Amino acid sequence: MFKQLTTLLLIALAATAHAEILDDPMRPPMATKSAPVAAAKGMEFYLYSTLIAQGRRMAVINGRHVGVGDRIGGAKVEEIMPARVKLRYAGKSRTIHMLPITVKKPSSGNRP
Repeated sequence: MFKQLTTLLLIALAATAHAEILDDPMRPPMATKSAPVAAAKGMEFYLYSTLIAQGRRMAVINGRHVGVGDRIGGAKVEEIMPARVKLRYAGKSRTIHMLPITVKKPSSGNRP
């Protein structure tokens, strides 16, 4: 009986050792899905989204909500525009962009 339980336990452990880690489809976009801008040694800024509304402009940079005049990672947010943000870092002006959304277009070839 003990030998059977031990064998069953070892089989169960072996089966879980090779389990695949699945991505969560509801997880926010990762940094690798946006265009990074290296500002200095090891410092990169990733623009996830921008919001332009009446009386306010917001952006999500490196996963953090910021507005004009806010600081993030030593950089100051100077301007928020649709799909891009202008930062001042180490005395230099840098513009970061979101990756463009590509839309597939039908080919111009003849269709059957």
